[in-house]
Amino acid sequence: ASLMNRGECFRMLMWMNGMEYKDFFDRQITVRKEYLKGYEQLGQAWVYAAHGIEPNKDLVPSTRDLDRVHFFFFFAFEQLVSGLSLPACINNILQGRNFDEFEQMSLKKYVGIDKAGKAKCLENNAKFHPLIAEFDSSIRNGSHHRGLKIKPGHPHVIQYRTGDSKTWNEIRYAEYLWRCNRIMFCCMHLLALQIYVLKYGGRG
Repeated sequence: ASLMNRGECFRMLMWMNGMEYKDFFDRQITVRKEYLKGYEQLGQAWVYAAHGIEPNKDLVPSTRDLDRVHFFFFFAFEQLVSGLSLPACINNILQGRNFDEFEQMSLKKYVGIDKAGKAKCLENNAKFHPLIAEFDSSIRNGSHHRGLKIKPGHPHVIQYRTGDSKTWNEIRYAEYLWRCNRIMFCCMHLLALQIYVLKYGGRG
């Protein structure tokens, strides 16, 4: 932020040192542990995600074990959402507001809104797009509620749904792994931002 916003930057750093944000690194470590648990599978799609290339329909993973990667998207989504308050507050400052003053709500209200809506305040700022490039709450819900399963007779297709009363959607196994890597990259970008801000504030 500009020199004119130093006061708000300082207030934001004080907030980060408080209860609301102090367990950020522990949550990030959880994501990385879950990634390592499924690395044999998730690693197959890493290169595609890193280069922004969606696996074509003919590609299938050589290693499959849905139980091992079932919850990864959920864990990554949860930790990503929990950390979006930081870029959201930075965005407030860049927009000329107090760090905890959103366009239509307070920081307290923002923290409590539906998780699927946490990224909306960042969508109009291209600089924050790497943090929310993968943000599908429907896959998150399926991962969380044991709503992922292999389609009968189709070992390379995953079916998922967000609740017992919902219909089953489908996603290729390779695409699921690809999207898991994409949301992992979002978490990594967020971690880099967190480290930079803390270093800027004199804690690095």
